[in-house]
Amino acid sequence: MSDFEQQINSVRAAVGDADPWVYGTIQVSPDSLDLYYLDKSGLPQSQLLKLTPAAAVDDLNKLTTNCDRATFGRAKE
Repeated sequence: MSDFEQQINSVRAAVGDADPWVYGTIQVSPDSLDLYYLDKSGLPQSQLLKLTPAAAVDDLNKLTTNCDRATFGRAKE
C-alpha cells in the first residue's frame, strides 16, 4: 500500500460514520460583521456593508438594489 493510500485510510478511519458537516454558533464582535458584495454596475471592486445595528439605511438600500430575487423557494415566494 502506498503512502498516499495509507493517508486516505487514516482519514477514513478518523471520520468514520460522522456526518460530513458541522453546525453551531460562534460569538463575534459586532465590529467584525462585514458583508462584501459585488456592485451590479460592473465595477471591479466589491462593496462593503458593516452589519451593525447602526447600519446606514442608504447602505442597506444599495445592497437591496444589487440583489436578485431567488429563483427557488416555497411556491416561488
